Amino acid sequence: MFERIFKIGSILLVLLAIVGCDSVSYKGVDSEIVISISEELPSRELKMHFKTTRIYDVYDNQIKLSWRKTQMGFDVLFQGVLETGMLTAIGPATATINLGALNTGTYQLTLRNEQETFKGQLFVVNDKYTIRLNSNSGFQVQNSPLNRIPDNTIWGLVGYHTEETTPLVQSFFSELIELGVMKKSFAPGDYNRFQIDKDGDIINYNGGYWFNQAFIFYYSEDSSELDKFLKQWSELHGTTMSIRIYTAKGEQFFSWRY
Repeated sequence: MFERIFKIGSILLVLLAIVGCDSVSYKGVDSEIVISISEELPSRELKMHFKTTRIYDVYDNQIKLSWRKTQMGFDVLFQGVLETGMLTAIGPATATINLGALNTGTYQLTLRNEQETFKGQLFVVNDKYTIRLNSNSGFQVQNSPLNRIPDNTIWGLVGYHTEETTPLVQSFFSELIELGVMKKSFAPGDYNRFQIDKDGDIINYNGGYWFNQAFIFYYSEDSSELDKFLKQWSELHGTTMSIRIYTAKGEQFFSWRY
């Protein structure tokens, strides 16, 4: 009889422990939350990313949340942090939701965390996304406005390791223009995958080479021609340069594939 009571008591203690942990884990996120957005290519789906300002001992903790699309916009409830990560590097807890491909318009945002409700708006226009929060004491918006990559845009990077390669780099760009790419001034700002300066030019960045040159062009022809061109160039010049080309269709072409 005593043994049966002991077993029942043990089971009840386990259940209470589970319920207790659940109630602690899901009562909210005890941290300011940073919001960033990105647009998928070629689907044009908008993703909203969340990360805590609090840094954890592991890198892959997850923010537990639920969300729904409402008649006027989107409602997000932050339930807590699941501290089940295993990567040893430190980092924030994160979560991502996919809002889908959105029509132009204004969407109301409702963000709920720790019994507080924060209101805001997501503005979608042809060339950018913008988030504005009426009260942002619990949230930071990292990259708003986010410019949308125009159709028929190509961009990328040429990397090389000696100054003697510079004339060959210039030759690459000349032949690329002969292929049909055109220079175009782009609206300044953040495009998530690259940034444009006040003069409408792409901002160069360190690609891991001694020397590198970022580029951006308008190209309305069949993008498979870019792949053929890069293959021919690689066959002629080998590994003297490392070239990567990206397109607004979501394609990626790399010189080291050949």
